[in-house]
Amino acid sequence: MRNDGLQSFALFSSREGEERVDVWCAYEEGNGLSVVERLEGPLAQWCFEESPHVVELRVAEPVLPVLLAYLELSDEALLPRFFALEYGEADALQRIRDLLRRLCLPYTVLEAAPAR
Repeated sequence: MRNDGLQSFALFSSREGEERVDVWCAYEEGNGLSVVERLEGPLAQWCFEESPHVVELRVAEPVLPVLLAYLELSDEALLPRFFALEYGEADALQRIRDLLRRLCLPYTVLEAAPAR
């Protein structure tokens, strides 16, 4: 069973008064899986010389059947919901990247380099 369109879930959102950290995951048929981490505040500015700082992890559509089999899921559109339930912390992007590495699955990370 396949769902059309975009399936998106928030994995983590920081509380008020903290450095702003938002992580979300989206699946779009034909475009694959995307996990985005957005950091905003003085610590992000100090670490990356920009605020907000955005990191995006992308997993291409052809890789997803292997990930689905490992996670015992039947549909790519379930991935964002699964990751929201199982990886719903501030380090969600890193934990998902670690999983992909353990499974030897290719992915792409998009991130602006610090301007120094």
